[in-house]
Order: sequence, then structure tokens, then C-alpha cells
Amino acid sequence: MEQEAAFIRLEQGTMTVPEYEAKFAALSRYALEMVDTDAKRCRRFRLGLNPNVLKELVIFRERDYADLVEMARKAEKSLRDCRDKSEFNKRSKTEGAAFGRFGGGNSRGGQQRSQSFGNQSSGTACTSLHLCQPIPEHTETKLQPLLLLTLESS
Repeated sequence: MEQEAAFIRLEQGTMTVPEYEAKFAALSRYALEMVDTDAKRCRRFRLGLNPNVLKELVIFRERDYADLVEMARKAEKSLRDCRDKSEFNKRSKTEGAAFGRFGGGNSRGGQQRSQSFGNQSSGTACTSLHLCQPIPEHTETKLQPLLLLTLESS
């Protein structure tokens, strides 16, 4: 009974997706009626995912549990890579400003920016489209039909 309650309360929190999946698998043995079909297992797994990872999976429709775990792992890696690049860019920008590294680039001085997603500095921006980032105007119109289609088919 205690293990079943632990399964019901299980959330990813600060665990990685593989760590969460391992704990999910271990505790799910104590709540078999909650995961006796692939659809139930997927729904329960999603419930405990970190909100940032879950946002990445909003338009993803898994074929099975293994597929969902793999996509969650990839989403987490993508978010981590983007965060690492963003932190690197902030550090580079701060250090570069102190040494005048970004002083040139356009006629008004200052840093050049491209139209890619995320912050640009030295060409090392995150180019992944994450739902936690603002969507550029030109992209939004392309995604609206996809999002509507996904919402309508749910």
C-alpha cells in the first residue's frame, strides 16, 4: 500500500527522464491496475513528467510507452542543450562586453543578430523550437494549423 501511494505521488522533479522512468517502472509493480494498458501507462508517465519536458511533448502523439519515454528523453536533452548554449552565450556576452568583443558588426555598432531562434552571439544559439520560447511571427502562422489539427483530433 505504501509503495502504491509512492507511485501515485511520483513526479520527475529533478530526476533525469531515464531516472524517472526507472523509478516509474519499479513502483508501477505496486499499482498494476493503473498501468495495465499501454494507454494508461503513457497517461500516468506523462502526469509525473517535469512541466518543461511535458511542454515539449504537447503535440507529440506516442505510439507506445517506449516511444513516449524516448521522446521525453530527447526533449529533455534538447532543453538541456538549449539551456547550456544560452548560459554560454550569456557568459560570452558578459565577458565579451568587458573586452569590447561585440563592439563591431553593423553600422550603428553593437552586436549583430540573426533571425534564428534564441539569443545569438558568435553563431552559437539554440536553433531548436521549444514551446517555452516565443515563436517568431513568421513561424506562428505555419504552426497554427498543426496545433489546431492536433487539438481537434484529441
